[in-house]
Amino acid sequence: MVGVFQKMIPSLFSGDHARRPFLYVGAHNGRIQFGDELRKANYDITILEIFPPNVTFLQQEITWAKTVQGDVREETSFTDGQFDVALWSHGPEHILKTELVAAVTELERVSSGAVILACPWGLYDQGICYGNPHEQHISHYDGEEFEALGYSVSRTGIKDRRGSNVIAVKYL
Repeated sequence: MVGVFQKMIPSLFSGDHARRPFLYVGAHNGRIQFGDELRKANYDITILEIFPPNVTFLQQEITWAKTVQGDVREETSFTDGQFDVALWSHGPEHILKTELVAAVTELERVSSGAVILACPWGLYDQGICYGNPHEQHISHYDGEEFEALGYSVSRTGIKDRRGSNVIAVKYL
C-alpha cells in the first residue's frame, strides 16, 4: 500500500517534515505499517491504540513513537488540529458501520492537514486474534461510505480477496 499512498499523497513520505505531528491509529505489535517510512520522513508520531496489551508492548518496544490508549470512536484528549495527518490503517472494518461517522469526525477534529483511512476492500472475514476482541472484522467497505464523507478513494486488488484494500484521503 505504500505505493498507493505515495501515488495518492506524494508529499506524505517525501521530504523532511520537521517533526510535524502525525497520529497513527491502530498500530500493534504485529502490524506497524509505514512506521519506518514515516520515521524517515521525520514525523513526530503518536500511536492511538485501544487494546491494553498492545499499548504496553508499543510503549516498551516502539520507543520512536508516543503511544496512548484510547478509542477512535470516542472524543480523545487530543486538541483540535493537534496533528498534521491522521492515519487509520486497517481499522474501519473493526467497528460497526453505524460508528464510522463518529470515528471519522474525531479524526478530522484532531487533524489539520489530512485524514487517511485504509481497510480491506469488501468482505474479509477475521475473528478475534491473540485474545484481542478488537481484531474481529465486523464490517466491510466498498469505498462508497468514505466517498459519502467527502474522501477521495482508491481501490487496489480484487474486491473480497485477501490483500485488496480501500484507501481514502481527505484534505482538511
